Amino acid sequence: MSAGIDFTYRYAFESNVEQSAKGKPQLCLATCDASLAQPYFFDGRVRQPRMLGEMLYVLSDVVRTHFFLPRPTVILDPVVTSNEDMLRFEGFSGCCGVYARVDLPASGFDGECKGRGTTNVDFNTDMRAALLRLRDEEDVEFAVGADEVVLSRDGAKTVEKKVKLPLRWIKGFSEVQAYQPRLEPRIEVSAAEGLRFIRDLPKSSRPKMPS
Repeated sequence: MSAGIDFTYRYAFESNVEQSAKGKPQLCLATCDASLAQPYFFDGRVRQPRMLGEMLYVLSDVVRTHFFLPRPTVILDPVVTSNEDMLRFEGFSGCCGVYARVDLPASGFDGECKGRGTTNVDFNTDMRAALLRLRDEEDVEFAVGADEVVLSRDGAKTVEKKVKLPLRWIKGFSEVQAYQPRLEPRIEVSAAEGLRFIRDLPKSSRPKMPS
């Protein structure tokens, strides 16, 4: 006789097709969440706050940067995804020419992934400043929910609310998922070597056109 369990699927809303603000049909798919009472699908204490702060600050820099001219409106919103194994922060540069990602494995925090979910928030001036102030001796907690991301540092909270995801980012994530499984590491460098390479890059922001 094989063992079995009963599992009840619960959804926050019904999957449906609704009209977007521009009057176009929009597909809304609901995912199962066995713990809908939880406001966050991740909530935990960060073990190495300073390193996390530096990595997320660099990711925010990439998202704010355009690597070619002219420069349209600045987009500031990394995407945060939570599952049972890790927290993933990712985003594209303003020109969508550069993709950057920070993966925080389960060993990087003391906490609980209470479910799977994805949200995208602005990393504005307050959040960027808070990330730069993180120190390893501090008590730092991170919470990710469907509507917001909360960084708590010694009782002080910085909250970033969910924003709309740009359409070109959705297309970009589809392309990233298609080619990433085929990538293979070609070279690995130490932090010192990587820093030396970056510092030796040309300082000019204007790209040189081929003659």
